[in-house]
Amino acid sequence: VYCYIESSRGNIWIGTNRGLVFIKDGNSRLYKTADGLSGNAVYCILEDSDGLIWVGTSSGLSRIRYLQPGDVSIDQVPGKHHVNPIYEDHEHNIWFCGWGMGMIKLRDRDFKSYLADKGIPDNYNILGKDKEGNIWLGSFHGELFIYKNGRFEKQFDLGDGTPLYR
Repeated sequence: VYCYIESSRGNIWIGTNRGLVFIKDGNSRLYKTADGLSGNAVYCILEDSDGLIWVGTSSGLSRIRYLQPGDVSIDQVPGKHHVNPIYEDHEHNIWFCGWGMGMIKLRDRDFKSYLADKGIPDNYNILGKDKEGNIWLGSFHGELFIYKNGRFEKQFDLGDGTPLYR
């Protein structure tokens, strides 16, 4: 088990290396690539403010919509990268990171990419927010970034141990 959430509907979603487990009223179902999931290894799950379930897998990002009781629809978001983590900001943008693809912001159907060539590393392990709503991003390279004023700024680099945050 890599992750789990309890949705606003009281359902349990569990990410495993064999797919996404859905538990409702004591009954379970395993969703896999054959069901439309982008990959079988599920590393992160997010329920957004609209009740959509976002699933980060070893092979991309999937979006799950509830249709009728007990039935869901699974869509794949374009891209075939390992996705982890996923986050929704206060403006309802969905942010996700993928190994080798940088940081992506999704608003409706528009993607904005923040890539390594703009000073953003390509491998992440944490994504979160502070009490002001700023997005924080930590990399496998020991760097910590904050998203402010429409761009990411490096705040710390473990490589040389120098705190950049003042």
